[in-house]
Parts: sequence; structure tokens; C-alpha cells
Amino acid sequence: MLGTLFCFGSLGLLVGIVAAIWGRSLTITERAALQQPPQPFSIITHALVPVIGCGLLGAGLAYTVFVLGGQQSPEVQPSALGQSLRLAYHLLLIGFIVTAIIVDLDCYLIPDSITVTGTVLGILLALAWPELQLVHLWVDWNEQIPDLRGPYIPAWLDQYRTLHALSWTLTGALVGAGLTWIVRFISQLCLGTEAMGFGDVTLMAMIGSFIGWQPVVCAFAIAPLTGLVQAALLKIAFGRAIVPYGPCLGIAAIIVLFCWHVLWQSTRTVFGDPISLLLLTSIALTSLVVLLFLVRLYRSIPGKSS
Repeated sequence: MLGTLFCFGSLGLLVGIVAAIWGRSLTITERAALQQPPQPFSIITHALVPVIGCGLLGAGLAYTVFVLGGQQSPEVQPSALGQSLRLAYHLLLIGFIVTAIIVDLDCYLIPDSITVTGTVLGILLALAWPELQLVHLWVDWNEQIPDLRGPYIPAWLDQYRTLHALSWTLTGALVGAGLTWIVRFISQLCLGTEAMGFGDVTLMAMIGSFIGWQPVVCAFAIAPLTGLVQAALLKIAFGRAIVPYGPCLGIAAIIVLFCWHVLWQSTRTVFGDPISLLLLTSIALTSLVVLLFLVRLYRSIPGKSS
């Protein structure tokens, strides 16, 4: 096991080195395009944090997967090789996320060169090895009868594995992008200004292409909680009042990778019932509209800054 942790920790370090170099390069390029002076290079924030962070995430995710069973589910049982390849696949996603975070924290945007490249790779690799999904395209645990039959899984998912791989990765990308775009559109209508950039939309498309539609929905739901923590840390450490949302989405996706077993056990009956999904989506969107109108009302109070 120590050898496995060392292997994936080293892979994480390699991913972190690429992310740090690429993120720094993109930051310089984007700042030049925006006619802003380049930020002074910091060995801690621009090199050590992303590299060591990715190394720790690689080893930690390996321990979570192989020892704690953090990604186990009864209906998805990859081979030993498939499980290792899926872990490497997720480390690649983490690399793209870390690169996006580096640029977004500095420039308040996420370049398409990150998200489009990541989405294409996510889809192609899913097709190359059809054992990389966290969960199948469709699983209905509501039809389970204990000791008699398991959840309903369409038979064609196993018969046509390449088609299934294409289905879950494309659906993940579409749901990730679509959900973010809808919330972005509603926020713009209610607040009169953009609450999220289009880079957040493409970022969630990339994340969805790697993890599928059910996990990307969980990541989107967790993101606001990570946003509260991020806002507090950035305010305390750097005095920053404006917080980009891309890092919140990326960190939430990483949390899903570590906690998928628990999340799926808690939500799988909802994800298998279209009526429950529609009802929860309607409630969530209605709550969002109410919240945004309250924010707009608060901003309209004399003496409150927008």
C-alpha cells in the first residue's frame, strides 16, 4: 500500500508541476491581454502550494479509494486496473482544476484553453477505457427489493460499454454546463449583473465530462459552502472582497471525488426518480430566485455598496 500511495503521490506532484507552470504562463498571458501588470512571482503561492497540494491530493485520493473505499458503489465495480486508471483519470481532472484556480484567483477568468482541452480529454479517455465512471448513466435504486433484486440498471449499459461511456461523459458535460448556465442566467436577470462568468460554465462542463451528471450535480450543490470558507480565508489573508466562483466549483468537485461513496448512498434514490429530481430542481431554482431578489433589495438600501 505504501508503494501505491507513493506512486499516486508522485503522479500528483507531476500533475502539480504542470499545473503550476501552465497556470503561471496563462496568468501572464491573460494579464497582458487585459493590459494589467504581471503579479510578482511567489515561490509559495505560485509553485509550492499547487505542487505539494496536488501531491498530497494524489496520495490522499489513493488512500481514500484503495483503503477507505471512498468511491465504492455496488453497481460500479471496475477491475483492479480499471480502478487505478480511474484514479489517474481523476488526478488529471484535479490538475486541470488547479490550473483553472490559479488563473481565476489572479485574473478573475478561466481560459477556454483549460476547460475545452480538459473536456475533450475527459470524453476521449472515457471512450478509450469504459471503466472510468463513478456511477452509471442511469441507476434506479427505488426498484430494489432486498434479498430479491438489486436496483434497476438498463441492460444496454453493459452490452454497449463504449456507447455507455460516451453517454455518461457527454451527459455529465451537458448537465454541468447547463445547470451553471441556467443559474448564471437567472442571477443576471435578478441582480442585473453577472454572478458567474462563462468560464464557470465551461469549467463545469469539463468537470462533468470526467465525473458524470450525478456527481456534477452534487458538486454544484456543495460549491456555495466552499465559497463561504474561501471568502473568509481570502478576506483574512489578503483582504480581498471579490471572490471568483470557479475555485468554489473546482474544490467542490474534488470533495465529491473523496466523498462519493457517502454522497451516493445518501442521494441515489433521488437520482433514480425523475419526479423527485424535477421537484427538487424546481425548489432549488425558486429558492435561488428568492435569495437573489433579497440580495438585490439589500443592495438597493441607501448606504449599502453594490
